[in-house]
Amino acid sequence: MSSAATAERPVGEIEPPSFRPIAPGVPPEAAIETMERDGVVLIRGAMGPAWVAELEAAIDLAVQLKGPDSYTVALPGEPGFFFTDNFMWKKIPEFRRFAFESPAADLAMRLMRSKTLTFYFDFLLVKEPGTSAATPWHQDASYWPVNGRQVCNIWTAMDVIPKETGLRFIKGSHDWDTLYRAVSFNPKTRHPHEILERPVPPDFDAHIEDYEVLSWDMQPGDSLIWFSRMFHSAPGNATAGRRRALSTSWFGDDATYNEIPPGTGPTSRGENLVQGGPMTCDTFPRVR
Repeated sequence: MSSAATAERPVGEIEPPSFRPIAPGVPPEAAIETMERDGVVLIRGAMGPAWVAELEAAIDLAVQLKGPDSYTVALPGEPGFFFTDNFMWKKIPEFRRFAFESPAADLAMRLMRSKTLTFYFDFLLVKEPGTSAATPWHQDASYWPVNGRQVCNIWTAMDVIPKETGLRFIKGSHDWDTLYRAVSFNPKTRHPHEILERPVPPDFDAHIEDYEVLSWDMQPGDSLIWFSRMFHSAPGNATAGRRRALSTSWFGDDATYNEIPPGTGPTSRGENLVQGGPMTCDTFPRVR
């Protein structure tokens, strides 16, 4: 690990500055520099009201359809549930339009300073009120068959999300040298396809005072964008409001295929990918 908090760092969770786009899909230079330094940036109003309304209807449809890639976690005695699905763009036209036509692609390309952009996949997260299921600290890159630093996520809020139920990030962890082991989102099990040669992630919550934790209050249409090596987590939803978000993942210029065990993320979906070669294929299309 090449960076950790020092005694001079602020302790606990803070809300750093956020930015508004200059135009749809165009972040200010200060936002790009913030993402390069911290590993994550919040773009307020990244997706306008029309996109939010279109996605809300599409999310409701996805929850009703419960496709083959979806799963639901509903703990006994709790009123809420945690629902996820992915690759909705292949099943529901509104998600496809979002991937190809919304400001998300241009934001990803510009924030990574990339000249090209490939769409990886979309991932829906719904935490209904009264859901205790938490998302553990993890790096997205641990699950994915890809090498490269120009790999990012865009996580767009569909509801008012107070920082108490939103994502938390370990500032600067995108620059750490180590890629850690994939962790299971089920606290009772280990990840079935973890790569044992990689170290177990640090127990951040046990020593949270040693790190600078970034979090934000979010409004519908706000988007968090972060590099895939960034450590992040999320608590359950004990509030009275829904917590719906659409996450999309993107590859820039330096992303190349890295074969890892099947089942570690959406690894088996790509066509004719070769070790060290580009990630672009029919399932992971180039969009810019």
